Amino acid sequence: VVTGASRGIGRGIALGLGEARWKVYVTGRSLDKAKCTEPEVGGNLADLKEQIESKGGTCIPVSVDHQDDAAVASLFEQVAAENDGALDLLVNNAFSGVTGLSCDPFGKFWEQGEEMWDACAGVGLRSHYVASCKAVPLLRKSQGTPLIVNVSSFGGLSYTFNVAYGVAKAGVDRLSKDCAQELKELGISTLSLWPGVVGTERMEEVLGSGTFAENTGMDVPPDFVESPLLVGRVVASLAGETREERLKRSGEVEVVAEVAQNKGITDEFGKPPPPSIRSLKFIFPVVLAPKLKMAQETLAKVPDVKIPFFVMAGGSPE
Repeated sequence: VVTGASRGIGRGIALGLGEARWKVYVTGRSLDKAKCTEPEVGGNLADLKEQIESKGGTCIPVSVDHQDDAAVASLFEQVAAENDGALDLLVNNAFSGVTGLSCDPFGKFWEQGEEMWDACAGVGLRSHYVASCKAVPLLRKSQGTPLIVNVSSFGGLSYTFNVAYGVAKAGVDRLSKDCAQELKELGISTLSLWPGVVGTERMEEVLGSGTFAENTGMDVPPDFVESPLLVGRVVASLAGETREERLKRSGEVEVVAEVAQNKGITDEFGKPPPPSIRSLKFIFPVVLAPKLKMAQETLAKVPDVKIPFFVMAGGSPE
């Protein structure tokens, strides 16, 4: 099950699983073109089904509003009924904050008010918890190596867009860590997945307009932007690991670029992953070079050294 798969990262994850010949239940509110919730951006589950099946996978689109607990319960009832009560993988990706972030991502919390909080923490944190609750009875019956992946962000550790976004993503990471404690005895693993800067439909707009660089101080070159399918291929690879490998990761944060580097995963163009968001090779050109006016020759010599997560928690280097 991949939630929030109409477009963006969720769509990329579903496509990555489709490439690996998974049977994928995809959820969203944009069931088809006529019911697309973001017509200016596009993306719907019917088109996704065609793409997945062209890659050899199986896709079952299900219209779900993840604010509606009854609809979520119905989804897992359907999955159970059609798969002998079992589920191998849940990817919690649904996030209603995307629309809010596209309108006013960098506003102050007292100006954004409760609407931004509800958008980020409702479908994006609470929804992950609810879906996980409904999924566990099915995951327990898996004949494989059951896994819950919670799509999160480095914004849960280091200030990125706004207060509501950061708090919600920090909550997602804590959800993964604490669920791992209770799921260990069941042989179910869970982890948080941190993509880097991903070229989703909305993010391409933000990067192209220059507002991301202006408000975050991060000048992201095109080569450092991950494709949604790269994220999907990483998820498919993690989902194919042995139970022992999975349980070692359980409760941890996995960075997409680092997993891709370690496993030799490339994007749809054959391009290797960009540096990890916590690598000096990412931080120097993206964060420091614009401020220090560093020469390209100097940047080329920066080593690919990952800084500890606790250092990232200190925020952007000045």
